Order: sequence, then structure tokens, then C-alpha cells
Amino acid sequence: MHLSPIKLVFFVLAGILLSFSSTNAQETEYDRHIKVSLRMIGHQILLGSNDSTSRVLPINKEKDRYRIQFESEFEFKPAQLVTIIDRVAKETGLARSFIVEVEDCESGELVYSFKMDDSAKSDIIPCQGRVQPKSCYKIWFTLLETSSSNKAMLTTFSEPTTRFTERPIKLSYIIALAMFSILALILFIIWKRKRKLAMDPNLIPLGTYHFDKRNTELIIEHQRIDLTGKEADLL
Repeated sequence: MHLSPIKLVFFVLAGILLSFSSTNAQETEYDRHIKVSLRMIGHQILLGSNDSTSRVLPINKEKDRYRIQFESEFEFKPAQLVTIIDRVAKETGLARSFIVEVEDCESGELVYSFKMDDSAKSDIIPCQGRVQPKSCYKIWFTLLETSSSNKAMLTTFSEPTTRFTERPIKLSYIIALAMFSILALILFIIWKRKRKLAMDPNLIPLGTYHFDKRNTELIIEHQRIDLTGKEADLL
């Protein structure tokens, strides 16, 4: 399949834009660590409800909150839920302070929530004796204060990454700018050549070709084909 120069330039520009957007969309190592910790929490919650086969769906981040979603319905006891989350959060160094909200999938109603921190009152659990019925639940996490180990990990992940990738990132933008400039120049040359052809009264457009009446030539892009008098008369 033959692509015109303009279409070729368009596809190249689109490829560059897509590559840069995918690079900017990459999540950090810190976010991946948080998501792994939350998946462990989701797995333990399912085990606590005697479900060892259902999957924990991919963890999603929306603004400043992380969402745990499950493949199947389950029931839970608030006291057990708090214990599981607190234990896994400490084991993984998830955070020192966070808010947990349990939401009904269908109605969007908040059915249970609590805040965990280092204060003396952090062990007060609302409605801990009530068993929440089997249903589809989403669990939202809002991290308020990261743990000391998480802060150290965040520093470890962010500082070297910034230091060692700063130069390649700048270089990639310079290369991209140069490519955009070259492509813009190509587009300008193509436009100027077509404009020149359109203004010449001796040039007759024939699809992708041009017929030069004065010189009896057939012009195909940059090629010129000499025509005989009979061939020129036919055109």
C-alpha cells in the first residue's frame, strides 16, 4: 500500500505522541508497592470469609484513593476486617495512618468505614459486632501518612530514578523537538511544491500525475517522463 507523504508524516507524528503519552503514564515503583500491599489485604479478606478461590481484581487508583474490588460477593465482620487490614498494613509497611471505606457495589452506599492511626483511640471499632451480609463490596483506601519504611522506600525509588533519568528525559525531548521540526519542514516543502504546481497554467492535474503542456512531459512526484507528440495529443 502506497502512503502519500502527508499521511506518512501524520503517522510518524501520531507514533511520537503515543510513545510520549505512554511514558508519562507509567506508574511509579511506590504505587506498585502500594497496590501489591492492597492485593494482599484483599486476599486475606477473602480467606477470612472462607473464600480461597475467588480473585482480587486489579487495584485501581482514583485521585488520592485506591480501590480494592473482588470477583465474588462476600460477607465480613467489621472487627475481623480491621484486624486483617491493620496486620497486613504493618507487615508491608503500607502506612501509619489511613482511612478505609467499604462501599456497596450496586447502590454506592457506604456500609462501613474506619480510620487507623497511631493514636490511643485507634482501636475503637464502630459496629464491630454486626456482620455485614454477603454482597458485592468495594474497599477504598486513603493513605494519610506513610510509614517510615515506606518513606525510605519512596526516597530510594524516586531520587535515583530522577538523577539517572533526568538526562535521558531531556535528550528525548530534544530529539522529539528535532523530529517535529524536520517533519514540519517536510510538510512545508510538500505544500509549497503543490502550490507551485497548482499556480502553473501549463500544468494539468491528472489524478496523482501532472501533464506539462509546454514541455510535453508527464510529472509523477519528482520524476518527469517525456511524451511523444501523439501521446501528448491523447492527453
